[in-house]
Amino acid sequence: MDVRRLTRFALPALLLCCFAWEKANLNPTSSRERYADGIYYFEIAQHVANGDGLRTSVSLYGQGLRDMPAPATVQPLWPLVLGYTGRILGMERAGHWVPEAFYFASLVLLYLLANRLGACLGARDLIRFRGATLLDLGTLAIAIFGRNAVFSAYTSKSYTEGLAFFLLFAALLALPIAGTRRVLGRAAAAGALAGLAYLTRSQFILVPLALAAALAISRVGEPRLRGAWLASLAAACGVVVPWIVFLVTSLPRVPIRVLVDFSAYRESDALPVPEIAVAYEGLADRLLDFLGSFAHAFHPTANHGYAESFGLVALVVPVALGVAGWRLWRRRREGATALPTGFDTVIVLATFLVAGAALAPAHLSHMAFRREWLFGWRHGLPLVLGIALALAYLWRFGIWVRIALLVVVATGVVFRASPPNRYVKDRPPTDAEREFIEWIDGHSRPPVVLSVAGRWLAAMSKA
Repeated sequence: MDVRRLTRFALPALLLCCFAWEKANLNPTSSRERYADGIYYFEIAQHVANGDGLRTSVSLYGQGLRDMPAPATVQPLWPLVLGYTGRILGMERAGHWVPEAFYFASLVLLYLLANRLGACLGARDLIRFRGATLLDLGTLAIAIFGRNAVFSAYTSKSYTEGLAFFLLFAALLALPIAGTRRVLGRAAAAGALAGLAYLTRSQFILVPLALAAALAISRVGEPRLRGAWLASLAAACGVVVPWIVFLVTSLPRVPIRVLVDFSAYRESDALPVPEIAVAYEGLADRLLDFLGSFAHAFHPTANHGYAESFGLVALVVPVALGVAGWRLWRRRREGATALPTGFDTVIVLATFLVAGAALAPAHLSHMAFRREWLFGWRHGLPLVLGIALALAYLWRFGIWVRIALLVVVATGVVFRASPPNRYVKDRPPTDAEREFIEWIDGHSRPPVVLSVAGRWLAAMSKA
């Protein structure tokens, strides 16, 4: 192998080895989580593994399901992937190994994506010595994301993050580039992958629209991109529509909110709906709260802000936005109104719009209980796209800016914002819990059980 290629890939390979060692030490058990979404996906995946299809034995949040197991309203792709691999590996092994496999696959795609962004913005190779690349933008990106405690912890359990980000990065990499022969085919592939990302994680519902918008804007001045936005959107719809048909044909009435909140489906209107979101007095009040969410999200010491997950490197995003806005204002004052379009801008614009689309639900979800905002949790992870873009953009502003960026990134990687163990609740069942599970399994038809740990009981028993 070429020595220059070895020097380029040496540091990324070393980082991946370090992440593998950390993953091996973390090693939680998927079925020991009591209350959160991961065990709910695990329980549905068990039905898939047993040949029951997308069904659940848990009635959540006042749903009032009458007959169980009932059709599951959660995004289907992750339970299907987990369930079918669980048939081969066993559910416990699949619940641990499959998300970790997607963790590493996501980092590899992020490396490629960040370097493609860097090439478009003139900041792919950050440090070179005698013609060899010692550090590139992709290495910084995977160092930041791989060391993120939230991403690391939740890709060691049966959560959607590993598969969802794998598909999200793949969608951006599939976008047509200069020299592409089959422009419409690549645009359609990107749209289909974006649709699959949404079918994995409802937070990504706006991502297919963001991709289509980027292609529509970039087609100005580039005839080969005309129609690409429509191909992308049509492919995304083609992927998503079968799931909507499944919901409509499996359930008596399906509120449209189910597309973003699987617990919105209810069979009994008599049960109270828990109010967990902040109530607004009107559209103006909601808009002010949305704008105020950015001040909280990027405050360096705010509870549940982006810095809680990414550390201070999260602040490069508002800095880059401020600098870009100021430079754009200056260009307009000087009479330069045209912005670059065409193949060179597709992936940059798409990454910018996709990051905003993926983060928008977090900025629109103001909770009225202990975790007021979700920026420092799983919902804030798409910020990594904005961080990669911001690093590439700011790298052009001289040696002192570059040194400052490297110091911030290195500090965040060495002294991470929080440890992964903070997000891992790995408690084995007690003797009393085992006896209760045996009692459930002793019935020919699973009994109705009211419990705050209903998802866990359904996953641990034969219900």
